[in-house]
Amino acid sequence: MKKKLGIMILIIFFVLFIIFGLFFLIPATCDNDFKIYPEEGYCEFNLKTCEGLFGCREYENVQVLCGSVSTLCGEKVLCDCGREEEPLSYSAYGIKASREYRPFSYRPEELKRMSDECGIKQDTGYFNRLISKFNDSMEIVYSFWYQGGDQDSRPFVVTLLPNEAEYSSLEEFKKDFDLCAAAGDLYPMQLNSDWLLFVSSCGSGALSQGSCDEIKKQVEPSLKLN
Repeated sequence: MKKKLGIMILIIFFVLFIIFGLFFLIPATCDNDFKIYPEEGYCEFNLKTCEGLFGCREYENVQVLCGSVSTLCGEKVLCDCGREEEPLSYSAYGIKASREYRPFSYRPEELKRMSDECGIKQDTGYFNRLISKFNDSMEIVYSFWYQGGDQDSRPFVVTLLPNEAEYSSLEEFKKDFDLCAAAGDLYPMQLNSDWLLFVSSCGSGALSQGSCDEIKKQVEPSLKLN
């Protein structure tokens, strides 16, 4: 009897060990197949993510519109269809311009601090609701500097953010995102139904002199949202 009881305990222990292994010891995996179809105006992906043998989920033939952002395997992926029309027009003769994408960078606490500095009083809940409108948004960052110039000098930076809050006036835009501190990088300047446009200052002291100021004088007046 004791022998049978011992065997049963061993069997139960072995089964529990297998279950534990299936759920926790098998390393998590994530695979995705992301394809872009610019002519049709969408991207398509297949996604399989697994955490243990019984924790697998599969998504097949998921379609998202051009310009949308998807989270695949812990990373944000932009459906960039490479359309010919740029969202921003500018004049930059003799100036090098680069463009990169980055996730939406504001936090509710930061916006509240900026609002307080500008004398506009809003509670943190207001900015939590505002930030939620921009979930998964991607900023487009344009950097301008002289060809062959000092690489340590500060570039003039223009940032575009999708107008997910549907602002219709610059006054509405500034009410939520205005920056009253000096030497900042994100000052609201323009908007249309699709985009919000921010410009940077050129800093203060030595960094404000030279190429950044000269580039700003040339590029800033020519900025236009398409």
